[in-house]
Amino acid sequence: MQIRLLPNLSLPKPAAVMALLLLLCPTAGKAAPASDYLCEDKRSLTDLETQRWYPEEFPLKVHIPAVPYQVKQPKMYLPLVKEAFAAWAKPFKAIRFVYVDQPEQADILIEWKEYFDVGAWGMAHLPYLYTDATGKVRHHSTVYLAVNAQPGSVFNPETKVLFSYHELLAIAKHEVGHAIGLGHSKGDMDLMGPQGYGFLSKSVFQASKRDIQTLLRLYRLPRKLKQHPCEQGA
Repeated sequence: MQIRLLPNLSLPKPAAVMALLLLLCPTAGKAAPASDYLCEDKRSLTDLETQRWYPEEFPLKVHIPAVPYQVKQPKMYLPLVKEAFAAWAKPFKAIRFVYVDQPEQADILIEWKEYFDVGAWGMAHLPYLYTDATGKVRHHSTVYLAVNAQPGSVFNPETKVLFSYHELLAIAKHEVGHAIGLGHSKGDMDLMGPQGYGFLSKSVFQASKRDIQTLLRLYRLPRKLKQHPCEQGA
């Protein structure tokens, strides 16, 4: 999730939050177009073929390790990440997850970071292909989540600041979207939008109709594409 972090704003907290909201999302409040955004991400035909899970791979096995850093509520992180996965499984029944104890068993691996050194609050791999020990072609993804805001950001001007439950949940939902094959949307109200509006407004930060329609369209594509679905006449 590549979100541009802003320099420290020397404003009272409510004003700083509002300033960040307006800077990150100047069109906040406008309705997103009633369509999908599969073609907004400009992926190649090969990427659209391969950067999604095959039906026989479900349910996807997920490993969520304990947070290895000092945090105030260490027990909150496991249910938080599970809630992020459930946010996609609930509206899209074909997407199913099970949780495994060993990282070697996982299709999707969660990796914790104390914070990111780059301008991001979370990162994830789109599903990528590999060949397992039996010669079977499979997918894998890793989701990287930080427990602290990046030093020097508006959320963390000087000292380490832990993300709250709802802040990290918003980030995790977005990153899980990448892990199941979604790219970025340009829509302000979409969960996969790169803006910060949903991050600051937890009541909005749910999978939108466009998110679900894009996921449906992606997974309804034939495994082998004869023509790019975003080309005219496709």
